[in-house]
Amino acid sequence: MKHFLIVGGGVAGYSLTIALLNKNTKVTVLDSDENHGSAVAAGQINPIVFRRMNKSWRADEYMPVARNLYEELESFSETAIIVDKQIRRLFAHNQERDEWLKRQELPEYEMYLEKLSEDDLNFSQAINICGSGRVKQSYYVHAKNFLSACQNYVSNHENGAYRKSKVNHSLVDAAKIEYKKEAFSGIIFCEGYKNFENPFFNFLQVDCTKGQLITVRSPIYKEESLNRKCFVMPIGSGEYKVGSTYEWNQPNVKIDDAAKELLRSNLASLVLERFEIIDQIAGIRPTVKDRRPIMGEHPDLSGLYIFNGLGAKGYMMAPLLGQELAEFILRGTELNKEVRLNRFKKKC
Repeated sequence: MKHFLIVGGGVAGYSLTIALLNKNTKVTVLDSDENHGSAVAAGQINPIVFRRMNKSWRADEYMPVARNLYEELESFSETAIIVDKQIRRLFAHNQERDEWLKRQELPEYEMYLEKLSEDDLNFSQAINICGSGRVKQSYYVHAKNFLSACQNYVSNHENGAYRKSKVNHSLVDAAKIEYKKEAFSGIIFCEGYKNFENPFFNFLQVDCTKGQLITVRSPIYKEESLNRKCFVMPIGSGEYKVGSTYEWNQPNVKIDDAAKELLRSNLASLVLERFEIIDQIAGIRPTVKDRRPIMGEHPDLSGLYIFNGLGAKGYMMAPLLGQELAEFILRGTELNKEVRLNRFKKKC
């Protein structure tokens, strides 16, 4: 039986792990449990890119696979992982509203866009200048419950193992495909923004895009997530997550007053009610300039692989991409050309 080592226990690493376990292989997950990406992400599943009112890349393929994985983990763990919260986009200008009206008549958008009604256009529970629209199939993933369920799933699987440990890259023997002198069929690095520490794949430019969120308490309960300039996501008990900032080339998780003020201002442009900021956190997204993940085998070192660069839509993309990478590793099935590692040239 083939045995793989997965380095990194975020949404990418665990999606791939589950896909490999489902294909009758052994998998060991090596994770430092110091997750500054998947663990602090809002986890919103949104098939629409609001800036241009288009579907997200490959949304039709990602959405059902993601939902299936999270439902399976809910059943296994008996904890809530999927939190159904419809997203209401408050249009920033009339052009956005007009683009929505065009898209809602197209068959390929029917499953994602509610047709605008008078109630949507006159929505009064937020500051609404140009009307609003509701996204179908949107929800968010409870990140901590997801990661806990994954860890337990792997630990309890007959072919799975979880090791809480920070990887030491110097102990990887690339020629023998060994880690600490233990042989594997392959080693897959899913290290997120910490890819720059990886001596095998640091020729790839995985950028550190920092994002800060605040949690607020407000007396008015809203059943939907609101979106314009920021997202406002209900998390229960009159509390809401509000985010997120985009801060490039900031490989740290320090919070600061500038981000808090920006988010406070953005929230104030959306809601009429008073609110109290009760928490602030920061995370780091692994992003790539062409906005596509990086997947594949090292160009020179057989048996070493990478799965990275999922960015802000990781919780939507990872389940399907994990399955596709598993097929590539086990059967040589071609990856989508837009995610292939070979689109980047290795520097001498």
